[in-house]
Amino acid sequence: MLAPIMLAIAWGSGIGGFGSPIGSSSNMVSLSYLEDMTGHEFLYIDWVIRFLPVLGIVTVLNLVFLWTIKTPLKELSGTRDYFKKLMLEFGPMKRGEWIALIFFVMATVLAFARPLWAWALPTMKPVYIYLLFGIGMFVVRDEHGKMMLEWKYAQEHVMWGILLLIASGLAAGRMLIETGAVDGISAVLMALNIPGGMILTLVCCAFSSAFSELSSNAAAAIALPIVLNLTVSMGLNPVPYVLASTECGQDSPTSSREAAK
Repeated sequence: MLAPIMLAIAWGSGIGGFGSPIGSSSNMVSLSYLEDMTGHEFLYIDWVIRFLPVLGIVTVLNLVFLWTIKTPLKELSGTRDYFKKLMLEFGPMKRGEWIALIFFVMATVLAFARPLWAWALPTMKPVYIYLLFGIGMFVVRDEHGKMMLEWKYAQEHVMWGILLLIASGLAAGRMLIETGAVDGISAVLMALNIPGGMILTLVCCAFSSAFSELSSNAAAAIALPIVLNLTVSMGLNPVPYVLASTECGQDSPTSSREAAK
């Protein structure tokens, strides 16, 4: 029974990740490339609208697959009572918990409602909104009079390895562009006479997925310059291929297998 539960957690995280721009670091990399390419801001709500149908289909398919896995049990008895007990132990929400919830909700609402106020603050992109609310946690106090967030705690719990991995992926992607390697790779792929549409989408997805096995979330930063260059050289609209490549390379199958062990 453990394997389906762990797979549900791993796959659920991946599925939810591509439903929102803030669901994965690779999504933010994709947004950056799209904005540099078009010269216009790619609104968060536009991302959600584009991916909502895909999100629904993939969710249903995953649920059907997980439900059909043969397991000795179909239900875990006692789980409802267990969570009720936990809720009682937590007690009512405290001041610090309310502040954290309010900050999170306000930042998220402002990010996704940006079309309503972008005209007033054109440079205040969602990333800066989250940054400001994050900084705010260093100056707001909880019910005990302590700062909601202290640098020592943040320093010990920030995933510095992920930040370095993403930064190195961006550097590698920039290196491919600056050295002209992206043009050479694109020329090789174009020589294969790959037709546009679904076949090219599958090729881009396979390409991005292969990179994700090597570099995890940095895959988008490496693969997207090549996908962009290839599709533009072929005279195609690169946006669908960029978005597809981003999501295919977001979570490697290895991650799901490790989570299920």
